[in-house]
Amino acid sequence: MTAPVPPPSPSPSPSSSGARAPAPRRAAAPGAAFTLLYRTFLRSVRTTGRIVALVVLAGLAVLAGVINSAQEGDPLTVGTDHAVFSFSLVVAIAALVIASAVLGDLYDNGSIVYVALRPVPSRVIALAAWAASCTIVLPVAAVATLSVGLVHTGDGLLAATALAAMIGVAAYCALFVLLGVLVRRALPLGLAYLVLWERFVSLAGDVGAALSITGYLRSILAEVTGADIDFAPFTLATGILVPVVFTVVAIAATGRLLDRRELP
Repeated sequence: MTAPVPPPSPSPSPSSSGARAPAPRRAAAPGAAFTLLYRTFLRSVRTTGRIVALVVLAGLAVLAGVINSAQEGDPLTVGTDHAVFSFSLVVAIAALVIASAVLGDLYDNGSIVYVALRPVPSRVIALAAWAASCTIVLPVAAVATLSVGLVHTGDGLLAATALAAMIGVAAYCALFVLLGVLVRRALPLGLAYLVLWERFVSLAGDVGAALSITGYLRSILAEVTGADIDFAPFTLATGILVPVVFTVVAIAATGRLLDRRELP
């Protein structure tokens, strides 16, 4: 008679053997993820070429301030003209150079895959890209604002220019971060937008001013200083509120687009 075969002994459970099962992948906390992405974007976008471009733009604002300071005429009129030049050209181009590249470069070289596959909400990625852009562009806006002081310091012009420049940085950076995700090689398209839309369409009456960022920034200057500025039809509250709302919408749209755009 054959001896019965003993049943196989149960395999030790992870708890009995001391081994631990791998922990499930957890989404990073939004605050920590934002900080990490913000620092990453700051490092990635600060190339030598872009820094040189920002220095040239800041120098252009100072040079224009020196030239305008020698002009005859009403100092407030000359000063507001220089202020409009500073935030509609110098600050706007600086925002384009930096903001369009923060996420746009990652799509161009394929590195966006490493960002998009992180367990991080897309809105956090968009917000970090916008914040990094603003951080780099703000020093240029500060120099552009101070250059207005070379022309005129009275009538609240410096304060008005500083306010308009900060709101312009926020709005332009939000717009161009979105553009960098929306299209490839956003820099030429952004330059065309600034030249054709912000410089010409914004001067096509009140409707043109309402459809451009510059129209609201001009209105801030006009309301704070009391200067007679063409195509600046909005109140101070409208001049501030509309660009702020636009900034929030553009950042949200960038987050949505990051979810929908196909990875390279």
